Amino acid sequence: FFETNKSMIQAKPFVKWVWGKRQILPQLQKLFPTEFNNYHEPFLWGWAVFFNIQKKQSFLSDVNAELINTYQVIKNKPKLLIKFLKTCEYSKEFYTEIRAWDRSENWQESFSDVDRAWRFIYLNRTCFNGLYRVNSKGQFNVPMGAYKNPDFVQEENILNTSKLLKQTKAIIKLQSFSEVLKNAKSWDFVYFD
Repeated sequence: FFETNKSMIQAKPFVKWVWGKRQILPQLQKLFPTEFNNYHEPFLWGWAVFFNIQKKQSFLSDVNAELINTYQVIKNKPKLLIKFLKTCEYSKEFYTEIRAWDRSENWQESFSDVDRAWRFIYLNRTCFNGLYRVNSKGQFNVPMGAYKNPDFVQEENILNTSKLLKQTKAIIKLQSFSEVLKNAKSWDFVYFD
């Protein structure tokens, strides 16, 4: 059931995440149920388990508004997102400028959902170690990483991820894990990480 096969969409997490689960999926799979109704993943980040299970109906959530926005944009506007990512450059000046967006009060209102999504992906793929860290004011404060050629566009993967999110009828919500507990039903699989 969990083996990669040709009928599965070849998508993978598009963000780097320090505590990602891709490397230990073979061990985790032994603990997963083989039959269940709905799938819930309340601490999404890379959603490595979701990408591996590819279950209809999937409920995916997190409390990070920028991450949720990014997944919603990938699901609904992948080509526009890719178009903007292709305009990005890997330089200290560009990184510093984009990172500084959240220094303005109510900055999210000044940018479109697509702008916020490409910013999130760009910073994640070019910052030090894929860390996501904000200061007490909610400002992203991770320094730029040292990469030769970081792949922040990921065109094929973003298109495949969009297709997967649509195919699995993924419901993507900004919510706490406690809300997931209220909505999960008998025979649902909830992956708490």
